[in-house]
Amino acid sequence: MKRIIILLFVLGGFLSAVAQDNEEKKGRPDIPGILQMDWGFNIPNSDNFPTRTFNSRAINIHYFQSFQLGESKISFHPGIGIGIDKFRLDFDSLNREQTIFHAPDSAYFSPLENLDIIKSDFIVNYLEVPVEFRYNTNPRDVSRSFTVAVGAKVGLLLKGKTKYSYNVDTEVHKIKEQHPFHLTRIRYGAYLRVGGGGFNVFVNYMISPIFVEGEGPTDENINVVTTGLSINLF
Repeated sequence: MKRIIILLFVLGGFLSAVAQDNEEKKGRPDIPGILQMDWGFNIPNSDNFPTRTFNSRAINIHYFQSFQLGESKISFHPGIGIGIDKFRLDFDSLNREQTIFHAPDSAYFSPLENLDIIKSDFIVNYLEVPVEFRYNTNPRDVSRSFTVAVGAKVGLLLKGKTKYSYNVDTEVHKIKEQHPFHLTRIRYGAYLRVGGGGFNVFVNYMISPIFVEGEGPTDENINVVTTGLSINLF
C-alpha cells in the first residue's frame, strides 16, 4: 500500500506539471459541480478469489457539488453516482475456467466443464454516495492546480451477475445469470486521489468485504483494492 501511495504522488505531480505547461487553456462548460469518471483495476486481497487483474476493471461515474471552505485552499465535495466492478475469473487449480454460482446458504466457485470458454466475468453494480475533501494549490483555477483529495464512499448494491461466453462450432454463445450471490448489501471504503488539470490517479480500499461474512465462495472475507485514473468530464 505504501508503494501505491508513493506512486500516486509521483504520477500526480507529473500530471499537474503537464497541465500547467499547457499554454492553451481549454474552456470549461458553465455547469455547476463536477462530473468525474474513474477507470481502474480491481485487485482482491485473497488468492482464493482468482481473477485476472488486467481484465478486472472498475468504472465509476460520480457527480460532485463543490463548496469552498472560506478563503482556504480546501473544498468539500459531496456526490452521487454509480460504481461498476467487473472481475475476470481465472482458472482453477486444474486449469479449468470457472464461474460463481448462487446457493441458498452461500455463493461458490464451480468449473465450466465441457465448454470451450472464451471468458468468464463476475459483475457487481452499486449506487454510490462519495464524500471528499480536496486541497488545490490554485483554487481559482482548478484546471491548473495540483490536487490532493481524501474521501470515503458508501455504496448500495443494485445487482450482481455472471456472464460467460463460449464457442460451439465457431459460433459464440453468451450466458448471463443474475442472483444476489450473498453480496454485501451496503459497502463502504476510503480513497486517495492526486493529480492536476482534471486528471488524477487514485487508490480505493473497500473496508467492507464484497460478500456477506461466512457466505462467500471462500472461508475468508474478501476486500478489494482499486487503483487507476480519474478524469473530470466537466
